[in-house]
Amino acid sequence: MTDGVVLYPSGWYYNACVMGFMEVLEYGLGEDRVRHFYQKDGTIQLPPQVVETIYSTPQEKPAADICAEAESPLANLKRLAWWWVEKSKPARIDTHDAETIIIETCKSLLGSNKTFYPGLFAHNTQGSRIEFLNNWFSLNCDHVLQGNMTYHCSFCGAKYSPDFSGRDYDSFFSNTISKFMGTSLGSFPNAFWGKVPDLVFCKTCRAILLFFHISYKAGMFINAHSFQQMEHLNRIMDNQQDFNSKYYYKNHFLIKLLHRTEQMKQTLGAWQRQGLALVLFSNTGVEEIYLPVEVTGVLFHPSVAGWLRKLHGKEDKELLLFLARGEYARLLGAIYQSVRLLVQSEQVMTEYQPCAHLIHLYQAINCQINKGRRQTMQIDAVMNLKSGDYPEFLTDQGAKLRLLEMVRLGQRQDIQYFLIRAYVAEKKSVPETISQALNLENINEFKSVMFAFIAGLPNKPKTSEEKGNVK
Repeated sequence: MTDGVVLYPSGWYYNACVMGFMEVLEYGLGEDRVRHFYQKDGTIQLPPQVVETIYSTPQEKPAADICAEAESPLANLKRLAWWWVEKSKPARIDTHDAETIIIETCKSLLGSNKTFYPGLFAHNTQGSRIEFLNNWFSLNCDHVLQGNMTYHCSFCGAKYSPDFSGRDYDSFFSNTISKFMGTSLGSFPNAFWGKVPDLVFCKTCRAILLFFHISYKAGMFINAHSFQQMEHLNRIMDNQQDFNSKYYYKNHFLIKLLHRTEQMKQTLGAWQRQGLALVLFSNTGVEEIYLPVEVTGVLFHPSVAGWLRKLHGKEDKELLLFLARGEYARLLGAIYQSVRLLVQSEQVMTEYQPCAHLIHLYQAINCQINKGRRQTMQIDAVMNLKSGDYPEFLTDQGAKLRLLEMVRLGQRQDIQYFLIRAYVAEKKSVPETISQALNLENINEFKSVMFAFIAGLPNKPKTSEEKGNVK
């Protein structure tokens, strides 16, 4: 009787391979049934009868509790191998011949140095692809502890007896198994001391490592400490019904993550947000963005996420990388650029302007960090001053640009002198909100409020001569 299989969370790469493996199982066994394999302790447990079914051929074991349409059409091909082919086959294939589909799928994923698993089964390799797949998708129980040597798998830690009589990459993790994470076995320099590979894997993990491309095609992967949690989070992210996909920038997945804020908040407690990481896949490589629990607590808050979802430009999305690392002060540079553009274009400040979104975003983040509302109220006040609350001198474009540069440089005393002089010259009293802003101790908060003040200033009315020149 075949034993059951228990999978434990590990590094993000192995976890992504496991989640790809589970997606393939959903194709063959059904989504509802596979969900029962996820355990509350974070592991995945495959019952013995399921393991026996998926790792056997139709002629070895009759179909039992699998989707009828997912049965292997070839009596000598393991079911898991066929499901892997079905979930991996190129879209260009328009034939229903099983052997042709297998050949084309192996060519596209394993056939050359440019494929996903470089040269694992090269085009000119002699031998049957069916035999190769059946051998690759095997279990440790086929030969466990039958040899004189025993090793611990570098991925799952299981004790097994390896077979080193075949190719090196049949037993060792290399760039043939992963073009992103592996290293070359036959060239120097590489990641192995003396060019001797040391990352061994058991047959169970070797099979699972061939499912990475299934997770890769989504463009991203959320890594966590629990497979059950990973399954839920990545399924939420996979639903794109309310996501505007016209922005295909690298960081659009962070925006996509924020579109699921309410679902994330309902799913994750504070302790469950620990260790979350967003892994982004692209043609240039892989980037892992670790999300500290303090950052997710801020960014997942509805008041913050609401403003984040309003970001549309490519430059705005670049800010998300800094926000994900907790570098909130980076927002001030973006606010400065947006306010400067507003002043130079002589546009009227509205709630739909990018600078308004960024200013409110910065203050919403400050509220969550400081757990107070005072700064947000102050921002609204300085952005909506009445006509009698500011000197006419400050409506001039040159004056606004000069004040803007002083704010950028943090010249607090010069700013105080500049504003007080402008108010006194026109015999106006400085509004209470401006006085409070000038007395802020934190320089970044001071800058954000002053940027809001400048953005809210109206433009100087054009003279009849200037209007004529414009025409």
